[in-house]
Amino acid sequence: MNIQRSIFYCLALSLFVYGLNYHISKGLIHLAALLSIINIVLAIKNKSINNLSIDKPGVLPIVFLLLVSSAISAVYYILYDNPIAERLFSNTFPVTLAFSLIIPSLNVNKSDGNILLYSAIASCIFLGLSGIVDYALHGNSGYRTAGFINAPIIYAVSVSLITTWINVNFFSFLLKKNWMMSALCFLSLCIGFLSIFLSGSRGPILASTIIFFLLLIHFLILNHSNIKKTLLALVSISLFLSILLLVSNLSFFDNIKNRFESGITNISTGFHEGKRAPTSAGVRLDMWEASFVTICDYPLTGIGAGNHARYFQTLDQEQRINVNTDKLMRYNHMHNDIIQAWLSMGVIFGTLFLLYILYLTAFFFNQVNHQRSSRVGLLVCISFILCGLTDVPAHSAVSLTLFLLITSLNLSYINSSNKPKTIKK
Repeated sequence: MNIQRSIFYCLALSLFVYGLNYHISKGLIHLAALLSIINIVLAIKNKSINNLSIDKPGVLPIVFLLLVSSAISAVYYILYDNPIAERLFSNTFPVTLAFSLIIPSLNVNKSDGNILLYSAIASCIFLGLSGIVDYALHGNSGYRTAGFINAPIIYAVSVSLITTWINVNFFSFLLKKNWMMSALCFLSLCIGFLSIFLSGSRGPILASTIIFFLLLIHFLILNHSNIKKTLLALVSISLFLSILLLVSNLSFFDNIKNRFESGITNISTGFHEGKRAPTSAGVRLDMWEASFVTICDYPLTGIGAGNHARYFQTLDQEQRINVNTDKLMRYNHMHNDIIQAWLSMGVIFGTLFLLYILYLTAFFFNQVNHQRSSRVGLLVCISFILCGLTDVPAHSAVSLTLFLLITSLNLSYINSSNKPKTIKK
């Protein structure tokens, strides 16, 4: 077995066990990075690039942008010596560097599609069940499940990413009348969606719902002339929504309803002269207001990771903000990927830090009409961006690892499936 195949199986197994144990999954990714270093060294030694994918579309740009992101996190870690800067570095540097090494050596064959699909389904089921079991063990209707992960919202982001993959395949199998695979995907979707709702995390809930209905609309457009398929899809979706509605009437969904209601209240009433209520949504609005003022003060360099608490206090003393400043001191990030990056690193370097996400989105969008993996990649990127509007998944190792794992596998699969263009003489 050559090194490239070993790297692929490491990543496929990492995806499979992600929902069981994140640290095992991370260890397999580190092993894949080590194997890739060996592969790159051998390629340089033999003066041959046959075992590298650097000539494939999208590979060199994404490798470059991941290296830029890891370099920026390293520089800001060196410049700002505090626990938050250290956490930013430890969460982002190893992940972006590892995948910048892996992607040039990753080779997913067209025949590997079933391996990826079954690994994704298993990952979705394992990850979803971990949250459901976690919730059941606590027996508290107000409990927000985090599965085997230490934060409910990061757990919900991870489940949202993997359910997006299954979502695309579910509608694709419905189109092909593959009932067995449709049923398997439907089962894993039910488990995944239930665990997301049990997390009580509004951003991932909305992101997953938006992705689901986008795919539903796309499916109905494709099947407007086929009444039977359309009715079958509507019956399946109605059954799914009925199950969610039935579950939503139970007591453990009251906490989620209250969270959405309080969020809407804060958004609609939080712009008066008085301070906002210090709820979850209110604190986020406070964070973003204070961050916006700070970014305007330091648009080029930012204030550095970990310095927001001191600067927000200064703004409060100068009466330039009207927020619950003391409440903000407890948080180490601003619950928004873009705002967090711009606050810490400035608009230029903060944008460069996250640019790989936008590049991947553009790459998959450009390929979206070619095959299913392109739609998977595009919608996973959209889900990741939507979740990043209310939290910082790009600044968390757990969610960032899964995002890059899914997108790198699908990027490589697209490149292996696309036939090279031949020039007619």
